[in-house]
Amino acid sequence: MTAHEACRMLQCRRFMGRNQGNQARGYHATIRWNKILKMSRLKNQQMVTLLPPDGSTTFLAALLVPLILGFLVGTIAKGIFKVAVAAGVLVLLLIVLGMISPQQIIGPVVSLFRTGSTYTDKVRQIAGYLPYSSLTFIVGLVVGFFKG
Repeated sequence: MTAHEACRMLQCRRFMGRNQGNQARGYHATIRWNKILKMSRLKNQQMVTLLPPDGSTTFLAALLVPLILGFLVGTIAKGIFKVAVAAGVLVLLLIVLGMISPQQIIGPVVSLFRTGSTYTDKVRQIAGYLPYSSLTFIVGLVVGFFKG
């Protein structure tokens, strides 16, 4: 074997080693890619659909009832807010005109806060019926408050 043939053999072995290394890397890359595909398939299977395939009555009722309830509560809250603002403006006007004194207002307000703790249980009970964690309820509440 000549020196030239020996160099050629070494070069072929190096090339074969590189080629086998590339094949091994390609094999590992294929395994990694298959794992990624399998994981993405699993994630796709576990994904929750937002809308049912058909417009079922139950689904529509589950959407519309909180929306309508939120609209009603928003409209009522807007009315209460308007009355409270009107009463506050009226009281301030009467105080400025000197027809009533601030002590006449402060006494009943303080007694209301003292007895207000008895009303908190009733308010919590009523609030327990409202689906305030529902997005459709919140949308209905906002629409009812600002547009109702």
